[in-house]
Amino acid sequence: MKEKFKELTEKYPSLGSPIIFSKLVKGRKLSRNEVSKWFLKLVPHSDFVGTPKNELTEFYYQISNGLK
Repeated sequence: MKEKFKELTEKYPSLGSPIIFSKLVKGRKLSRNEVSKWFLKLVPHSDFVGTPKNELTEFYYQISNGLK
């Protein structure tokens, strides 16, 4: 996941890390715990200040599992 995140960051340099993360998890069918773990490892806190982490990870969970 870390390597793929880096690849996507290099491929899309104008996108922020939360958007890159959504591209990374899309369709991977990750659990909520996996989404949360990788989100915290890959997305700097400064990129999501002001938005509750649990709301973001739920959103990414839904993207990962084709619910959004």
